[in-house]
Amino acid sequence: MQNPVRSDVQQLLDLEAIRQLVQRYAVAACSRNPDDLAALFDPEVQNGRWGPGREGTRAWYANFFGNDTRTHFFFAGNHQVDLDDSDADRATGVAFTRYMTPVPDAPGRWFDSNIVYFDTYRRYEGTWGFVRRIETVATRTIIDEAPPAEVAAGRRPLPSTSDMLAQRSEPRGPDATR
Repeated sequence: MQNPVRSDVQQLLDLEAIRQLVQRYAVAACSRNPDDLAALFDPEVQNGRWGPGREGTRAWYANFFGNDTRTHFFFAGNHQVDLDDSDADRATGVAFTRYMTPVPDAPGRWFDSNIVYFDTYRRYEGTWGFVRRIETVATRTIIDEAPPAEVAAGRRPLPSTSDMLAQRSEPRGPDATR
């Protein structure tokens, strides 16, 4: 594991921080929160016509999401990270994901996509962020069967992912006293 620009322990800490970055991206994408997504990007990232920095990133995601409140499931699976041997603040990676979302205006039908991200990361003031994400949709199919939770609920719509995440912080169970 020897790396000329970082100790073994620092290398492990960097790898975990970058893996968490990808996991946090999945949660933020599910919740459709442009502010949370923008916070995961390098503050000097270039966003073309949307403008530079996190404000440009936020604007891009806000436009992309629009008024979409559907439930989204985003699973971040295999993730290979390659730390730069010459610059302790740079890395690249490949992240494999699965993304499911309802087909607009087609109740009970879902898009099921396998997406590969080719990432570039940079540590800025001690925090890792995305510099660039190149998304490649490997496969996309439409499934005609709703996920089991929707079927079990009598085909009522699932709550939005944002609502599900908000409920996570609510007290529950026999000793929920907050």
